[in-house]
Amino acid sequence: MVTDGGGFTLVWTFTFTKYDIQTGANDITPRPSWKLNKFMHYLDIQDVIVPVSNKPPTSEDQLGALKFKYWKLIGGNAFIVKSNFFNWISCNETTGSIVEEGVSGSIKCNVIKYLSTELPQCSTVTPTSLNWFENKGSICGMYLMRYNLAYMMFEVNSLSCWPIWDACGEGSKARLLKDIRSPRANVYIR
Repeated sequence: MVTDGGGFTLVWTFTFTKYDIQTGANDITPRPSWKLNKFMHYLDIQDVIVPVSNKPPTSEDQLGALKFKYWKLIGGNAFIVKSNFFNWISCNETTGSIVEEGVSGSIKCNVIKYLSTELPQCSTVTPTSLNWFENKGSICGMYLMRYNLAYMMFEVNSLSCWPIWDACGEGSKARLLKDIRSPRANVYIR
């Protein structure tokens, strides 16, 4: 990918089990081969039913994920999340890591394409941290936060969690774009 300086490699393309922000049964699918025991409580792991992918996507439309252990061999200091339902963001890692399970910390991001036109006041809002752990130990998956409120949640545990994709970074459950026929998102790393 040549966006935002180029050099990015597509490592993951996903959709949702049910694109409906009003239900907890809205996991991302498929998920990368994360070692869940590195960041999830063992009681929560048993609730994860999202299929794992070890097959890298060959295009932005093909669902799949490169085997997670190879992500850090490709990059790890920058990533892009691109979709057809949410603002595109480009992030540089400072202390948080998208390529190592359990390494939570700060990130610096910017919006590189504005899609959430229903929320013009949020056109430049970005996450400030990447987190693998949720407050009080309950875990949903990896997520991006803006000052301790959910911005983008890569949720894989529909029994314990609720999906949040909030372009305003206020943790709202009701801010996905509506009427998206085939929601897709891509993660690139550099």
